[in-house]
Amino acid sequence: MEIILAGFHGNHLYYKNKDKEKNTRAVINLIKTQKVDVLVHLGNPEFPIDYKEVAKVAKECNVALELNNSSLGGTRVGSEKTCRELAKYAKEFGCFICINSDSHYCTQIGHTPLAGEIAEEIDYPKNLILNSSEEILYKFLEERKALKPEKIKDNYIETYYPTMKKGE
Repeated sequence: MEIILAGFHGNHLYYKNKDKEKNTRAVINLIKTQKVDVLVHLGNPEFPIDYKEVAKVAKECNVALELNNSSLGGTRVGSEKTCRELAKYAKEFGCFICINSDSHYCTQIGHTPLAGEIAEEIDYPKNLILNSSEEILYKFLEERKALKPEKIKDNYIETYYPTMKKGE
């Protein structure tokens, strides 16, 4: 895969979690593995994190952060304040960001007015917005290639579904 995105999604393995310290530790540990390129919908208030610490580590490890339009449009109620906080710290540390629709419906693909408005309000540098140009995105991906582990072990099935074999 050219680009790997990851974010919190509540399920039977990691319930929606209000433990800010645990969530922050999970995100920072993921960043440090260098297995993910972009962290998505971190503004979700159902999974609070320390935005300043996450942005600082994301910058150190050259992992991008997403401003998620869908979250701001009501799918993750309460995200406006947290997305603004994330954007503020991302700008402070000079992180790459991605302004994304997180579209779950075809007519919403590329629809990013709310997330774009936050970036515009804080005058986010265009050269740090991955999807502002192909050149910026490809440069970021080249830099990320050098940081990724050579092989990413897939032990999800063996760990959580030990009776299932790969390919089933």
